[in-house]
Amino acid sequence: MTVVRLYRIICLKRSNYPESKVYWRPNRAGYTDIENEAGYYESHMLDDCAGFLGDWIVEPIWIHEALL
Repeated sequence: MTVVRLYRIICLKRSNYPESKVYWRPNRAGYTDIENEAGYYESHMLDDCAGFLGDWIVEPIWIHEALL
């Protein structure tokens, strides 16, 4: 089974990081503090994410391709 590396984006402006995290939802459509509702982003998609230095960070995750 193939494992792929994806990313969840954490919005630092809305989080009390590292105690609590607010994630970007799929397709950059809002925010959620529920980890399972966070969007999964490929590395090339991060280039299109807007913001200023320090607005957000990424959290790498590895997912079995069959689960996508």
